[in-house]
Amino acid sequence: MDPGFHGDDKFGVGNEISRYFNFYSKLKDYIPIFEMVSILNFKQQKIKNFKFGLYAEYLVMLIYNLKFYSVLKHRMRNYAGEIDVICQRGKQLVFIEVKARKNEVDDILCTSFQQNKIRKAAEIYLAANPKYRNFDLRFDLVVVRPWKFPEIIENAW
Repeated sequence: MDPGFHGDDKFGVGNEISRYFNFYSKLKDYIPIFEMVSILNFKQQKIKNFKFGLYAEYLVMLIYNLKFYSVLKHRMRNYAGEIDVICQRGKQLVFIEVKARKNEVDDILCTSFQQNKIRKAAEIYLAANPKYRNFDLRFDLVVVRPWKFPEIIENAW
């Protein structure tokens, strides 16, 4: 009797099919492990990006301190949005959006939707802090890239 022969299967096709299904049924058991590894890599990348963003914000605060601004708030959040850094010098209040980029490609850095969210968050901050109501306001955008000095765009919008 031929070892590949099973019942009426003269050519051993049934044996090949069963090996095929055994292989893929075992592989199916390992797929969640592969998915878990990709999820862990994704989470590690998110953590790296978050740390790079925090580094960029602290670097911007240092630069503005060197320009004789005092940092009032860092990562100020309210229901309208978030402002990365709020600084003051004299009678001028500066709301700073920090963008950390790992590459040279300049996509849209700050969309009009993001600008409106930051503007609304600034209005809420001013409403909660009436001592700043008569100050001049400015919205800056700072782009931080690795191994380059940050690009500061004053009065970005």
